[in-house]
Amino acid sequence: MDKNLDYIAANALADLCTGFNPRVPVLEELKAIYNACYEGVVYAEKVVAG
Repeated sequence: MDKNLDYIAANALADLCTGFNPRVPVLEELKAIYNACYEGVVYAEKVVAG
């Protein structure tokens, strides 16, 4: 999976449907989501206090 992760995430980010999400993810977030799915774990977004 790791060798294709950048390719898969970049294509998902370039997909026109991604722009219609309530919040457009960045490449690293998509990679983290794909990794969580692959590993069978729950994805938890890192919240940064601002």
